[in-house]
Amino acid sequence: MHTTGDVAVFKEKIGTVYFVDAPLDRGLKLFRDRKASLTTLKELAQIRMEERPLTHKELMNVREGEFQGQINWYSAYTQEAAIYIPKREDILLARHSPLLADAEKVVGLHQRNADYCLANVSPYVEQAEEDKGKHPSQQRVFSLKRTTRVNVPMKRLDESELMLWMFGSKTKDYGLFVNQGKDAQHLHDLSFSCEGDIDSHRKPFVRPLYISQVCDGSYIQAGRTGLHTMAWMFGLKKR
Repeated sequence: MHTTGDVAVFKEKIGTVYFVDAPLDRGLKLFRDRKASLTTLKELAQIRMEERPLTHKELMNVREGEFQGQINWYSAYTQEAAIYIPKREDILLARHSPLLADAEKVVGLHQRNADYCLANVSPYVEQAEEDKGKHPSQQRVFSLKRTTRVNVPMKRLDESELMLWMFGSKTKDYGLFVNQGKDAQHLHDLSFSCEGDIDSHRKPFVRPLYISQVCDGSYIQAGRTGLHTMAWMFGLKKR
């Protein structure tokens, strides 16, 4: 790993990986300037698997700052998003977040602890209907029955349609990889948590997807509004 200005650069088999710690709008610009794109969950899983998983115990034993050369130490926001629609019985997961096209506005809203709302959700609802019946990895918008948490055994990740939507062909291998790197012996599941307070909102709103460090069990959240702060993100320029 080496750094260039505000960007850390990793050379991986999949391509050149950039790491930034910046608000969403600034981070995306840094990626665009380098002809890179914010990583998807599948891409980040592949990048992580190119390194050995690090545990917290190992991190405590290395020299200060050495962890910064390890991709697996970092949690990150990814390209996907959850679309919450009040009174609906499902949550829509979009492969390409609508937040990315309006990043400056998103940052301003999150500074005020406000949500980015969608005036028209019809394209996402229609896409979810169109995608039903397709393999999860081919669905652009995935319809998840409304819930606050989904737990999937790491060793059986590829049996979950939700996880197949997230990680595609890397699902099984990534589950086994995370199982190696987790610290706590009681962590057997990879969890996905969602916003529970949906119906109190007047309009449909969007939250980014966030994936934790491997040593924390690589849990995924869809309830954060922190894209105005120094948000960890990876960009990928494929070979």
